[in-house]
Amino acid sequence: MIKRILVVLDDSEASRAAKTYAIQLAKNSGASLTGMAVVDTPWITAAQPEPLGGAAYKIRRDQELVRKTRTHMENMLKNFVEKCDQLQVKCSTSEREGFPVTEIEKLSQEHDLIVIGRTTDFHFDLDQENDLTVKHITRDSPRPLIIVGPTPSSGKTVLIAYDGSLQAARTLHMYLLLGLADEHNFHIISIARHSQEANDIASRAQKMCELYGIKPTVKPITSTRPAEEIITSTAKEVEANLIVMGAFGHHGIREFFFGSCAHHMIKKSDIPLFIYH
Repeated sequence: MIKRILVVLDDSEASRAAKTYAIQLAKNSGASLTGMAVVDTPWITAAQPEPLGGAAYKIRRDQELVRKTRTHMENMLKNFVEKCDQLQVKCSTSEREGFPVTEIEKLSQEHDLIVIGRTTDFHFDLDQENDLTVKHITRDSPRPLIIVGPTPSSGKTVLIAYDGSLQAARTLHMYLLLGLADEHNFHIISIARHSQEANDIASRAQKMCELYGIKPTVKPITSTRPAEEIITSTAKEVEANLIVMGAFGHHGIREFFFGSCAHHMIKKSDIPLFIYH
């Protein structure tokens, strides 16, 4: 049963969508919510080529940027608390300084789940948003994640993309253990070259879901198309609001967790992804 959710707050559009998603998830599950903001001081104060006599100017500039960033973070956290109060969601905040990935990983150890935007922007007007933080967190985090794009779906179906790998099995099991499966429709797909293999893989996921009282629709798919194309089209077809997936291999080959299919889905999917490795 989920008790505590960590949501990463920054200045990206995806992060704003993640905040809304996390607040609603906390309200539905009864979990408490921690809003986390990070002042990326190592990035702001990193050494740069300076003209003669420019060191003193850079120190003053860095101090001012840190101050402005901290003020922006404080306002963001204040807005987060106000939103939680409006929906009567129990919340707390945490402002950290340091490398965002390191700080997120440390704080995540006190939580059951991380909710984070598909891209992050800890530097506001100083830099463009990117997906580097999400890539590192996905690979190294000790906790499962829900990765949210800028325009998440509002459907009511959970799509379980299952390839029978250890990563996929762990991901589905963690999702079920957290008790996030209430009040949804469930749809399982597996993809393989041969129909019997697709049926066998899907059957394993189905039996695990039924153990937790879930009766999913099951769709084994025989195809040689790229897995990400099939997952994306099926998610739209069933109006999914969440995709549960670990590694997703194809053609009988099991990819490492951060293989091409998972990488593509994290980078492109507008539907939130539940991922655990």
